[in-house]
Amino acid sequence: MEDRNYIHHEGDALDRELNALVREMEQADVIRRVVIEMLVMLASDEMLEPFAIRWVGENYNAPWPIALYGLMLLFAGVAYFILTKALIAHHGASGPEAWLSTGKPAHRFD
Repeated sequence: MEDRNYIHHEGDALDRELNALVREMEQADVIRRVVIEMLVMLASDEMLEPFAIRWVGENYNAPWPIALYGLMLLFAGVAYFILTKALIAHHGASGPEAWLSTGKPAHRFD
């Protein structure tokens, strides 16, 4: 089965450039999808957080509310980690989001 986006004639430089451009666009689409999915996951965690906090407040000795709240925090942390890696992959290590993983700003404004 042939890939529609693949250009078959790799003999000249134009075809190689077009193949590289198609591969780059496909990679950018994957990164965009990951970013959107992680933002949705973070938003859903933020929407459920008040309910979990109230449940923990009402039943502070029960194990299930504490476990749910801990899982929500874990999922938010994993989503944030994946989101930062995807943003850094998209913009590069010297991009504006590089400080998310290093803690150091990429540029100084003096």
